[in-house]
Amino acid sequence: MNLTLRLYRDEEDYWRIRAFLREVYLLNNRLEKSWQVYRFDYCRWHVFMNISHNKLEEAVALWETADGRVAGVVNPEGTGEIFIQAHPGYQTPELEEEMIEFAEKTYTKNRTQRPAHFANMDSRGRLDSPKHSTCPWL
Repeated sequence: MNLTLRLYRDEEDYWRIRAFLREVYLLNNRLEKSWQVYRFDYCRWHVFMNISHNKLEEAVALWETADGRVAGVVNPEGTGEIFIQAHPGYQTPELEEEMIEFAEKTYTKNRTQRPAHFANMDSRGRLDSPKHSTCPWL
């Protein structure tokens, strides 16, 4: 499977990510293996605009199929928290590794260390843990 990585570009990407998150949430039997739409909205409209002052175009990455379907999204929320969301139909160890490598290169100031917290991964770095939660306090 050939997926293309690119950064968030425009308002169309915002709506495509929202549709992706809705689809992934339902495909994962309503388990929070990815963000729900309201969380992405909150991150965009409050966290990015009022707290971190990140720009979506610099902070959010998408992986797309050849026909333009979103297969994965990586985004930060707070300092040291990275969220990796993968469509279950495209989720592979290779995609997960590529997403982690992208996050390490993009979101760390000290390139020799991983981000402090990959918030939606288990202790082995896998997205498919049954105890998976995007809530770091659970």
